[in-house]
Amino acid sequence: MKKLILGLMFPIIAFGQYTSIPDSMFEQRLIDLGYDTIHDGQVLTADIVNIDTLILENPHIQGTFSFTYGPISDLTGIEDFSNLTYLDCSGGNQIDTLDLSQNPTLTSLNCSGWWMVRHLLSLNISQNTALSHLNCNSNLLSVLDLSQNTNLTFLNCRDNELQILDLSQNIGLVNLDCGRDESLQTLYSGNPVTHLTNLDLSQNINLTSLNCSGNALSSLDLSQNINLTSLNCADNQLQILDLSQNIDLVNLDCGNDIWESFDNTNQLTNLDLSQNINLTSINCYGNSLSNLDLRNGNNTNIGYFNVGNNNSLYCISVDDSSWATANLTGSSTQTIFSNNCNNLDLFTIIPDSNFEQKLINLGYDDFINGQVLKSNINNITNLDVTSSGISDLTGIEDFISLITLDCGNNNLSSLDLSQNVLLTTLNVMGNNLSSLDVSQNPNLTSLYCWNNQLNILDLSQNPNLTSLNCSGNILSSLDISQNPNLTSLNCFGNSLLNLDLNLNSNLSYVLCSNNLLANLDIRNGNNTNIGYFDSRSNDSLFCISVDDSTLSVNNWTNIDSHTNFSNDCNPSTIGIIEIEKNLSVYPNPTNENIIISINNFNGKIRTEVFDVIGNRLQNSNETTISLLGYARGIYLLKVSYGDRAEEVKVIKE
Repeated sequence: MKKLILGLMFPIIAFGQYTSIPDSMFEQRLIDLGYDTIHDGQVLTADIVNIDTLILENPHIQGTFSFTYGPISDLTGIEDFSNLTYLDCSGGNQIDTLDLSQNPTLTSLNCSGWWMVRHLLSLNISQNTALSHLNCNSNLLSVLDLSQNTNLTFLNCRDNELQILDLSQNIGLVNLDCGRDESLQTLYSGNPVTHLTNLDLSQNINLTSLNCSGNALSSLDLSQNINLTSLNCADNQLQILDLSQNIDLVNLDCGNDIWESFDNTNQLTNLDLSQNINLTSINCYGNSLSNLDLRNGNNTNIGYFNVGNNNSLYCISVDDSSWATANLTGSSTQTIFSNNCNNLDLFTIIPDSNFEQKLINLGYDDFINGQVLKSNINNITNLDVTSSGISDLTGIEDFISLITLDCGNNNLSSLDLSQNVLLTTLNVMGNNLSSLDVSQNPNLTSLYCWNNQLNILDLSQNPNLTSLNCSGNILSSLDISQNPNLTSLNCFGNSLLNLDLNLNSNLSYVLCSNNLLANLDIRNGNNTNIGYFDSRSNDSLFCISVDDSTLSVNNWTNIDSHTNFSNDCNPSTIGIIEIEKNLSVYPNPTNENIIISINNFNGKIRTEVFDVIGNRLQNSNETTISLLGYARGIYLLKVSYGDRAEEVKVIKE
């Protein structure tokens, strides 16, 4: 009976029984370990059956691409190591298939490869129910069945070809590394890079350490992993990461690789770490963070901090902004620290994407997101956004240091410049503005608003204005009496009826052609300094009041043929003795022509003929007017000459 019990406890090995070892390097290692004596392709089974630890590691020789031993390619014979609990066949071996179904006592297995020597294609551990520690990293495994390994606590399967990893039966798992270093695998293996796209850890409630970096995970639910202390989920495709249940977390890496260019990168925009009171190491490099809350009451224990290359991360909420500024140096230059970023007015809204794109082109913004950091724009003094297809310049109010603004040739229909009080030069030409308020810009010296649709232009609050071009609008009036420093005026192509320039004594350039002017007063006491003057195409402008009519006649030739100069186009008759100018119209009545004669006047005249209801029938500069073809009746003849206009009734017989 005693012998029977012993037979159940220990394998019965017949005397002289051998185990075949076809791989000569495997046998050589057994010889080196003292388990065999000669190279004959076999080993005495009795010498190996009770071995519990077998180390066949082939370590890489430091500084070279060679290994300490020749590589083992075949572990046939391992099945007779029936009491094996620890097996290490890692390193530079070349084992393609590993079947451990006859090693039921195995608790620890290291069959990892090396980044240049990855061979293992198949691993059978379905019978190893006692297995607690498995390291099979850096191989070519595409399938890994762990359903029977319910005692597994440690798993390193990184850098394989796994696309699916089922851990639902491994509820005791404590440490998991299923990451990928795709740059090394692509470069040296010649195999296509594969990734995990899904990782369900809901059953792994004992997990404390997780590395799933370098995969293609778009989501990662860690709500059940409340014991997690270390997390590396870098270089995936995560846009959301909720760590609110992982309060024991000490180390966090959710960044993107600093040196390599991976196909997969996280794009986290918001990260709340306020519940992670034990954090000491944080890497969120290269995401798309715009919000980071680090107010966990434990900032002073953070030893490593890198949140650089997050171009939209302008503010980080921390326990103590002064301490963080001095100690948390791993952030981009645009990022500041605040005790509460929500209380800071950091951004200016830029709703027009063309406006924002122009700011990006100018280096004031990074990408289109409808906003720009205020600190990037509030010190800008000169801004040129011409010809950029901009319809809305909302946001310009925060360019508070602007001195020069050029936004011409866009599609603006409105413009608020009330906050740009330092503005001296403004160009809004070629837009669709119907109004322009510059009342809050008292320093304005140059205004170019031509080719818009302005019908009103109030310049009463711009006493420093020196240059004005408001041509090509629909202005019917223009008051520049409050702009005594004006030197250049261009109001060409409007609908102005009257223009009074007698308070603008510094004018040197005047262009007011193509309007509807009937009155123009330029008696400013400084006509001699006007180098250019043009009032052409004003059909009703018969007289211009000037300082010296003789000087104007001799120098200002850009006038209509019917226009004259006078020292006073509207003289008072009181106390003034003038040369009598007798207007004669004859014959009257007439059946054909009438002749106009003015005594003591040799200048140009203008004649107009109206019917009795006010319709103008003709106009000319001739002294002989033909009424041939007109019906019999009464007509009104208006004769303008010098500074006078007279009307005479004419009868056609």
